Amino acid sequence: MKPLLMVVFLLVQSCFSLVLAQTKQKMKWIVQPQVQVINGNENVSSAVSLSTGFLQNNHQLTMGLGIDYYFFRTVPIQTTYQYYLGKKENKPFVYVSLGYSVAWATQVQKYTDVRWGLWSSETTTAVYNNGYVYAFGLGYSLKMNRQHHLNFNIGYNVKTIHELYDEQVFNGTNTIQIPRKKEYILRRLAIGLSYQF
Repeated sequence: MKPLLMVVFLLVQSCFSLVLAQTKQKMKWIVQPQVQVINGNENVSSAVSLSTGFLQNNHQLTMGLGIDYYFFRTVPIQTTYQYYLGKKENKPFVYVSLGYSVAWATQVQKYTDVRWGLWSSETTTAVYNNGYVYAFGLGYSLKMNRQHHLNFNIGYNVKTIHELYDEQVFNGTNTIQIPRKKEYILRRLAIGLSYQF
């Protein structure tokens, strides 16, 4: 997964550089902290992130990381391309994001209840492996002053994570441990607010 993300990032960066070279305009370095409310099948949660990158004309490319608290705590590391529609100071935009979701489960999340039989239950420790994250959506940018913008966005967001744990199974004569693996694909609606400077 890591080599694929690097290839995609380099490809996006190369295409972006070609577009910028043709426009012959100066690039602007930006920083963009963001907070999100995330709603999905499991619960409503939040995420925070910090991205940095460059902006030229209507094209913006950033890389960043954050903390996503939805269902399992993860650290998304992602690249985002944002295209602004129109030339006005306040304008809509579309975005697409792709990245890697690093598992960072809390102590409580590391324990899994495994039920077997009618009367017995056991708590086992789970291990979480990394997954991927991607998102796309649209938003609106409000110019605060010459250098600062307030951005609102809404989009579809997906993250994956893999859980590994041992389950005790009675095979007729004794109890044995069988390794189990679950893949979580968490599809969510994300509403975000960011401040760009």
